[in-house]
Amino acid sequence: MTAVEFIRLLFRHLKFLVLIPLLLTVAVSILTQNTPQKYLSKTMIYTGLASGYTIESGKDTRVDYFAVNNAFDNLINLIKANETLEAAGVHLLAQHLMQTAPNPHILSEELYQQLKTLAPDELRQALVDTTSRLVTALNIQTTRNKDFQSITQNLLAALELPYNLEQFSKISVIRKSNSDMLELNYETTDPAICQNSLKILTEVFIGKFRQLKKSETGTVVDYFIEKTQRAHNELLIKEENLRIFRTKNNIINYYEQTKYVAAQKKELDMEYNKIKMDLAASESSLAELESKMGIRSEIFLKSDDLLNGKKQLSELTSQITLLEVEGNSAEQLTLLKKEAELLKVRLEADIKALFELNHSTVGVQKEKLFESWLTHFLMVDAGKARKKVLRQKQKTHEEKYNLFLPLGSTLARLEREVSVAEKAYLELLHSLNLSKLRQQNIELSADLKVIDPPFFPLKPQPSKRMLLIGLAFMGGLMFCMGVIIALEYFDHSIKTPQRAVEITKLKLAGALPKILAVESNIYFQKLTSYLAEQLIGNMKLALKSNEEAPSTRIFLFVSFQLGEGKSFAAKKVVTKLDAVGKKVLHLRPNDNTNRFAIPSENGHINGSQQSSAFNYSLQNNFYELEDINLLCENRATVNDYDFVILELPALQHSQLPLGLLEKADFSVLVLNANRVWSEADDFCLRSLRAASKNEPLLLLNGVRIEQLEKLIGEIPKKRSRFRIFLKRLARFELQSWAKPSIEA
Repeated sequence: MTAVEFIRLLFRHLKFLVLIPLLLTVAVSILTQNTPQKYLSKTMIYTGLASGYTIESGKDTRVDYFAVNNAFDNLINLIKANETLEAAGVHLLAQHLMQTAPNPHILSEELYQQLKTLAPDELRQALVDTTSRLVTALNIQTTRNKDFQSITQNLLAALELPYNLEQFSKISVIRKSNSDMLELNYETTDPAICQNSLKILTEVFIGKFRQLKKSETGTVVDYFIEKTQRAHNELLIKEENLRIFRTKNNIINYYEQTKYVAAQKKELDMEYNKIKMDLAASESSLAELESKMGIRSEIFLKSDDLLNGKKQLSELTSQITLLEVEGNSAEQLTLLKKEAELLKVRLEADIKALFELNHSTVGVQKEKLFESWLTHFLMVDAGKARKKVLRQKQKTHEEKYNLFLPLGSTLARLEREVSVAEKAYLELLHSLNLSKLRQQNIELSADLKVIDPPFFPLKPQPSKRMLLIGLAFMGGLMFCMGVIIALEYFDHSIKTPQRAVEITKLKLAGALPKILAVESNIYFQKLTSYLAEQLIGNMKLALKSNEEAPSTRIFLFVSFQLGEGKSFAAKKVVTKLDAVGKKVLHLRPNDNTNRFAIPSENGHINGSQQSSAFNYSLQNNFYELEDINLLCENRATVNDYDFVILELPALQHSQLPLGLLEKADFSVLVLNANRVWSEADDFCLRSLRAASKNEPLLLLNGVRIEQLEKLIGEIPKKRSRFRIFLKRLARFELQSWAKPSIEA
């Protein structure tokens, strides 16, 4: 559809495009004439969800926009939640019930009187706490929960009062671009209600938001506190078991002690073996000296003094050995060594006094042998004492070593239990610290701040009445245009010559217009004359292919249905042919459907003395006739005329006259452009083609005026300069500016 066709379509339905929008405009104007004025208040809240600083913030922290958007969605949904809005309504009712007189900034005179009527004094006394709105709201909520049919419930649910859920749901919540700001808007008829509703809703949802944030981590923190305390108690038990085990077994550092005991045992073993070897050497040397001297040392040691001295020396040697092994009390060790040295000198002197011989039996000086013997004698005695002491000490270390040996696995198990308990405790403690950090971070992030408190609106909002009226007009206009376009789009009637040719596959001979009385600016007489000449020209053009045809040309005008307009078309053809001097015989069926029959006593067409028009009767043998003269009933002879125009009855209601179709030069199928092509039409067309000598021609009747431009060009009508300009502009004819004419 071109722009010109679209404009023509709208002009064709101009009365609907004007009438329906005007009716809607008037209706909206009447309905909105008593619309109450509304007041608007706003509040701005800083959330800090996107760019706010928290404990977890850092210089490398990236903003997760998906998480931020999700947080904003949660916050907005919390504000719009029914529970939040109902709580705000309860608090607003509590604020109003606490008022003892109208207050223009809280409660208007009209609403005060309305509440006074709906809420009796007994109810006020039972609910209102003059010192606390929170307590009053709690009383209202408690009363409401106990009885949903109470006066309190009715007050909160009344649609004419500002406390119901529907009123608070009108509060809009939007995020300001991509900022951290939330804007709440409320528009109502009372400025005090407008301001206080926003203020109370802000308080309610901020409190709920903080409570919700705390509850997110509260359970987790309590869980970790309990688990951490349990792990700490378990750790104390394990540590106490380890302490008791260490105390019971005198363990300070098991591994160092074990190492020390093993080293001591090794040293004692080495020392014992060394003393044992030294003692064996000394005893061997002593025995050899005694054999050289030929005496036995027991003979000289029978003196009590010598025996006591030997015993004392053995004891001193044992003490010295013990102190040397243990490495304790160096001062005492020095004293014992001095005492042992003095005792040794005294014993040597006593033994020398008993032994006065000068030479041995082998000729060696006895004094030297005696000194050597005495030395080895004392060494053997001291070695035995040291050997005895070391052996005792060795047994003690062996017992201690055997005691420490099985304690290692038990100690390792206890230490492992302490380590596992300590790790579990530290891990839980770390998780507890993280959860507390998260809890603190959430509490900080839940600290919403009101940047711009709700204000008391002094002026009402501009009325939207004119906007609604304009929208009603535009909506009606768009609706009408949509309906017109839809009807045009879904209209399956033939409408255009191009569609008729496409459907029938016949050659188009011409078209006739749809004549409307409202289109008075169109020259229909001139238009139909042009179209009739075009039709006759195409008919004559078709006759050129049959030059051997007789001098009298026979044309059949046929239609498939009644009212197609074949009589109108035939009359136009007859009139045109008669105007150029041709003798035309026009035969019409006498079926009382022909509006264009011109009765005449002599059979001549009005205004013509050479052409004739007759109505013929439909006899029973009409469909078997082969001679057209039989239809004239002796009123005329076919051969006396140049053209015979024969109209046939509607083919869907009658049979085909095969003989007449055989005699005719051509048949012209007349179709009404304002009807839909059907399967019955297809059947009739196939029959007509089969019975006709030549391919029928197509004549489309009742075509819209604008569709005829494709056949004859400009439609003859009156046009103004402005209309000519617009039409050429729509067609992009920018170079041809012909002067307007009423003839073209």
